[in-house]
Amino acid sequence: MSFHCSPRTDGRIELQRMASLHALHVLDTPPEERFDTLTRLATRQFEVPMSAVTLIDHDRQWFKSRQGIEVSETPRDVAFCDHAIRADGIFVVEDACLDARFAGNPLVVGSPGIRFYAGCPLRAPDGHRVGALALIDTRPRTLSEREKGLLADLGRLAELELRSGQIEHERNAAEQQLRLNKHHLEQQEAALLEAVRRKDEFLATLAHELRNPLAPIRTAAELIKRRHPGDPLVQQAQAIIERQSDHLARLVDDLLDIARITHGQVLLEPRPESVASIIADAVDAVRPALEAASHTLATRLPLDGLRVQVDAVRATQALTNLLNNAVKYTPDGGRIELCAEADGAFVRLTVRDNGVGIAADDTERIFGLFSQDKRSLHRRQGGLGIGLGLARQLAQMHGGSLVCSSPGLDQGSTFVLSLPQAPEGGSAAEAAAEAPTPAATLSVLLVDDNTDALGTLQTLLLMDGHTVAVAADGRQALARVNTSPGPDVVLLDLGLPDMDGCDVARQIHAMGRTPRPVLIAVTGWGQAEDRRRTAEAGFQHHLTKPVRPWELQRLLRQLAAPA
Repeated sequence: MSFHCSPRTDGRIELQRMASLHALHVLDTPPEERFDTLTRLATRQFEVPMSAVTLIDHDRQWFKSRQGIEVSETPRDVAFCDHAIRADGIFVVEDACLDARFAGNPLVVGSPGIRFYAGCPLRAPDGHRVGALALIDTRPRTLSEREKGLLADLGRLAELELRSGQIEHERNAAEQQLRLNKHHLEQQEAALLEAVRRKDEFLATLAHELRNPLAPIRTAAELIKRRHPGDPLVQQAQAIIERQSDHLARLVDDLLDIARITHGQVLLEPRPESVASIIADAVDAVRPALEAASHTLATRLPLDGLRVQVDAVRATQALTNLLNNAVKYTPDGGRIELCAEADGAFVRLTVRDNGVGIAADDTERIFGLFSQDKRSLHRRQGGLGIGLGLARQLAQMHGGSLVCSSPGLDQGSTFVLSLPQAPEGGSAAEAAAEAPTPAATLSVLLVDDNTDALGTLQTLLLMDGHTVAVAADGRQALARVNTSPGPDVVLLDLGLPDMDGCDVARQIHAMGRTPRPVLIAVTGWGQAEDRRRTAEAGFQHHLTKPVRPWELQRLLRQLAAPA
């Protein structure tokens, strides 16, 4: 027995149709009530024994929903629906036995014995026909126009269900992708937080390790100053050591939060400072670069007593950046001028060079972060292009300004840094240094495992008239405190070899001695969390290494005053 198979559609169109079908993501999915409701409605409304929602795959007809049909799929070559998907409207076969296309079809001559078929093509969202809503009967019959209209309506409902299924699948896929993306972002966030934690931990540890050697350097410089008060060369050397150790200590602090500089979060400590000393420090910082480029630096120093109310390290940093910029953008053998003068409530520091100059349109652009003149990239000095922007930011944070002007390219440039003048009177450091040693002295216990720090600070305190005992670890410190009479003050490092300094502080408080010694943390750990931790352990004060000698003197003087 044979039958006439329907011709397949054009190959290219068929590929597109198959793509539309698979995009619905409905093939081989479990039965769904929304489709079964349609086929049940069709069998009742048209009084047929069989109905189905069929989809035409590459080589098969698959039933998404079926009523009165036992099989879940048939070969495509015997499927009536393969003809229906190529029809413009309702496809009807009133008697298959009398239709040459189907007379020999196994589904006609065998089970289930099809005689009548009516199918409404089902379209995918892009218009390709992918299947049919079919009515099937085992006896011949006709379909009225009203019934064709009703079948077409049921077909549109079936299409909507197919599209809603696709939308639901796409939504589920999108939600799954969102979950994956969220998981990926959470992993990235966790990795980033871990990297930030490790960075902060590394920088904090690095700062601690750098502060520790700075402490005895600063204390030793103070001892040298006191031992040789009449030697100008020694006093000058001591001042240099103190300034540079201050500078290094502040830079170490910045390691704990590099972003503070670019986000304007640098904490300033403005004091009355000598303009001459700021200029001297800035010139010292750029001298190697000046000499390497064979530049001539002409300076006009300010009148005696001209002072600015600034953070000396940051003001020096801003001026150093301007000088470095002049060195970098001036051809070898150039001339750079630096002068300072009072201008009302401000002091103007002017840096002028005869270098490559700046185009009129670029006098503001150069203050942007990472901005560089490409003409300088071949020069010996590199950089990230943040120096001028940082200098302006520091100037503005002081209440001052930084402006630039240039006659044009290859005609040099001028930068004017304006900083507020200081009120009359000396700096806090000078006032503390010039203050007499208090008559009242204290019994002080120094606890530190750094021998140099311990020895130099002991000598300094002895010179101030205090009674000083030392301990190199926590157990020795507890033993010294438990003697009679005990110390008035304990200067206690946190990173001891045998115990944490905070644990030592807690045990000292637990002794219940009266009067209780004043506990002062002297440590390289200086973050807010570290200060909170020492306060909770019972420390009354927290000093971060390297401690300024005058700062420690002032604190001890305050503690000794009641005595």
